[in-house]
Order: sequence, then C-alpha cells, then structure tokens
Amino acid sequence: MPKDERALTRAVRERMEHTGETYAAARDAILAERGSGTRRYVLAPDVEAYMRGETWRGISRGDMEDPYAWLARIKPTYECRTCYEHGDARSEDTSLQLVVAAYDPDLSPATMMIASQRHHARCAPSKVSWARNVDVPRGPYGVSLPAEAKPEVEGEYAVTVRPHLIVFDPSEPPEPALLIHVEVTEDHGVGAGPWLSQLELSVLRPAGFADISAVEGIEGWSVRAVDGHSSMSPQWIAVRVEEVTEERLPDHLYLGALELPQPWLEASAGRGELLILVGPCTINGEVPAIPDRIAPYEIDELLESGALLSGYVPFVLDQQGGVTS
Repeated sequence: MPKDERALTRAVRERMEHTGETYAAARDAILAERGSGTRRYVLAPDVEAYMRGETWRGISRGDMEDPYAWLARIKPTYECRTCYEHGDARSEDTSLQLVVAAYDPDLSPATMMIASQRHHARCAPSKVSWARNVDVPRGPYGVSLPAEAKPEVEGEYAVTVRPHLIVFDPSEPPEPALLIHVEVTEDHGVGAGPWLSQLELSVLRPAGFADISAVEGIEGWSVRAVDGHSSMSPQWIAVRVEEVTEERLPDHLYLGALELPQPWLEASAGRGELLILVGPCTINGEVPAIPDRIAPYEIDELLESGALLSGYVPFVLDQQGGVTS
C-alpha cells in the first residue's frame, strides 16, 4: 500500500472513532476536505509539510492524532482571527495557521502543535509559526541523588557554573574551562560530606572524571553554550550527563542562563571539547570551601589538593541561538 494511502487509512479510522461514520463516509469526507471534492482549506507548503509529518522531530504518528483527521473533525465554523467575522470552511476558502514548538535538544524535545487559528483566506495566509522557548531559568540548578543505602531518601544539590580561562602553560593561550560548583542543600541530617562523596563515587568517577594529573575524556557527557538566544536569555549553558536523543529532554547537571565573558567565548570558539572542573570533593572527610570569586592561583591550589575533579567533554558553541544537537 502506498505511503499516502496508508496515511489516509489511518486518518479515516481516526475520524470513524470520533464521528461514528462508516468507513466509506469518513473516507469521502476526508477526501472532500483535503480538496478532492470541495475546496475547504487553503494550506501553505509549510503547513502541508507539518501536516504530513515531514518537519516533525521528537514525535511520531503514535504520539498524536493525525493532523488531517483532526482538521476533518473540528467544527467547520469559526471566527476569523483577522476580521473577527463568522467563517465557514464548508463554503468559503479558509486558511490555517499553526503555532508549533520549535525543536531544541535542551529546551523543547518535540515539535508539538501549541495552537491553531483559522482565517478567511482573503484575510490572512496559511503559515506555520515556530515558537521558541526564550525564558531560560537563571541561578542555581537543582538536582537530586538517591542514597545508595536508602533509595527512597534523596539528597538535594544546587549546581552553579562559572566560566574560567586557565593558564597551564605561560607559553600557550589560556584554556577555557567550566568550574561546576555543587552545594548540598538537603543532607537529611548527615552533613554535606557523605552526599558529596556519593556524588563523586557513584556519578563523577564512573563517568571518567579524575584528578587533574589523570584528566581524560568523559563518556556520555557534553556541554552546549548558546550565545545570542533571545533578548530575555541571550546566553546560557547546558551541561548534559547523557547522550542527546530526540525522544526526550536529556538529563542535565546544569541548565541555565548566565553571562559568558567575551574572552571566554573567543577562546572556546571552534573547540570540539571543553575542560570541566567539578567539586568540591571531600578531602580527609572535610569539605573544602570554593570562593565565590576565585583567582587563577586558587584554582591551581584546589586542583593540587584534590578538591576538584576534571575531565574533557564534547563541546558545541551555538552562536546563533538556533537548533543544534
């Protein structure tokens, strides 16, 4: 059976479920509404492409009602959203406008339809408007971790990220890095040390994070830095702790808006990987302090003491604020 015929069959069966019509009646109605009989909807090419599923990401036919079946099912009369007068898609050319969530691997994992409007075709054209999530949260990012001995008990952490330029060799340009600071905000009365130790032993070291002398690549993790996203959130960073897929939002150790200094952006442009420093790690049972403002020599001291773990992760700098994976 041709692909278009299979799609038509699905749409017919979905209409039958909603209307109780016979197969033949439902099929004739859908063909008429698509323009085979009477001209009902005037659909622009981008609307047709979305209706056929050609511009979908992160969703499949099984996730939502067939758009053509939906269009056949909804009430044909409407109020034109341009002139606000009565309209009837059975007797006059009608345009369809769709508002669709634009795909973004960190902010919006599926191109779901958010809203629709109908107009007299003489009043407004048919089109798809892609809606982007522009309000990225700012401030500490909250994560949780179940206790190994009691999975029903979860420790809670506040994660912040600070971009730094680090000089490892005075003869070489500074290297961009992210300092990830983890603070335990809910320790269930046992103190921060045990929860930081569990984070280190069950999450960080198994992923490949190590002391700076043994720094290596981290499997599954990645960082995306966005510059020029929107006026509300011009710059933001996502630190992902698993591979990115189109099926769901990735797990983030951090996702938030923050200021990325221009020298850091320039140093990180074109790099395929980025150095991450994360801590504090407990030292002899004690939790070392990491200052809010940290000088280069202080980073060196923290690295030498073992208070920070390090690793290189795949990195992308998205300077257009557009869709990337």
